[in-house]
Amino acid sequence: MGESRVSRVYAVIVKRVLAGEYLPGQALNRREVASDLGVSISPVNEAFAILQAERIVETVPRKGTFVAQLDRRDLAELTSVRAALEVEAARGYCGPRISERRREMLALALAVDSATPASYDHLRADVVFHRSLVALAGNRLLASIFDTVIARSLLLAIEANLAAHENPASMSHRKFVRDLCAATPETVAPLVRRNIFSGKERILDVEFDRSAPADSPLDLVLSALKETSG
Repeated sequence: MGESRVSRVYAVIVKRVLAGEYLPGQALNRREVASDLGVSISPVNEAFAILQAERIVETVPRKGTFVAQLDRRDLAELTSVRAALEVEAARGYCGPRISERRREMLALALAVDSATPASYDHLRADVVFHRSLVALAGNRLLASIFDTVIARSLLLAIEANLAAHENPASMSHRKFVRDLCAATPETVAPLVRRNIFSGKERILDVEFDRSAPADSPLDLVLSALKETSG
């Protein structure tokens, strides 16, 4: 029972961060969270311990707990890890597997394409779309790591930076789905990287080769996670 309450609190906090209800740097009052969710302070403290270990929140002694704020280097590194995970997933679902779910994925892509760029509706639709893509690979561990990465990166900081531009770049996610249906494990990497990095190069201060095959995405993931935990 206690564990389910911890999981519920954790899920609600992550959902609110991704939805923009909790913004980077915002203070979170644990007792208010407990009251809001109708639980005791104990599962809230346990959930916050997990969130802090994942660096989604940070606790400052004598000041409180805050939604983590990420700098440009954090965002660049996390986005690179995210791209590596999505490339690995795409190698498992591209071609026939995604073609079987083409109609469903095109509907999710339309939700992204129809939302106002850099809005929270766009953010939520984008997260749902990419989580659904990764799930198609059928690798539960990869999906779990991806959830942690996408939650930690928040995407909110990227979206906030994009909002500062009058015309933020936005690729067609429906075309992306069609391209994935026609792709092979050998050709899918640049498609995924182009979708993830498009319009974010200046914000993340990174350059990438759009035709690069990204031969060892898992090596990049393991290396980046090792540096993060070091």
